[in-house]
Amino acid sequence: MTSEDLIALATFAFVATITPGPNNLMILANAASFGMWRTLPHMLGVSSGIALMIFLLGLGLDEIYDAAPWLHWVLKILGTSYLLWLAFKIATARVKTNQLDAAGHPLRYWEAIVFQVVNPKTWTIVVAALAFMSERDDWYDVLVIAMICFCFSITCAALWAWMGSGIARVLADPVRLRWINYGLGGLLVLSVIPLLNA
Repeated sequence: MTSEDLIALATFAFVATITPGPNNLMILANAASFGMWRTLPHMLGVSSGIALMIFLLGLGLDEIYDAAPWLHWVLKILGTSYLLWLAFKIATARVKTNQLDAAGHPLRYWEAIVFQVVNPKTWTIVVAALAFMSERDDWYDVLVIAMICFCFSITCAALWAWMGSGIARVLADPVRLRWINYGLGGLLVLSVIPLLNA
């Protein structure tokens, strides 16, 4: 890859992973409810999942996905259903003044990785990122793309988590935090609508 390709890829990775979407909204909500450190496995799982999908699809597994058009619909239905369930869980999360006593937990590392498979925005990011591959179809290019996307994804996830933990500190009142959860749950539902048309 040329230096121009790397700059273009880095720009794409930043824009794709900083913009609001299911991952970032869930990270924001989890950090607001549980704190930044307890949300770290979720952040790492999101970034690892994106990098893993890029690597596997870049090595040729995308042929299976292209050969089975019905798989697109199955993933879309599963992803939408799961996002709506998560929106409900966020909106109805029990809020306590002591965040460490809050019921539940953020997505675990492996849960966040698996979620990437049914997250339509992740598929969009992965397919677009693989467009930066050279014509040689080199595994080294795939690895570079995966690592760049991982680095930007974890950095942007940390920014969203930092905002979430900041919201929790500013709005320590459980009633206000409950309204934040309602709003984040609603935003997550709204984020599903454009994905249904993808």
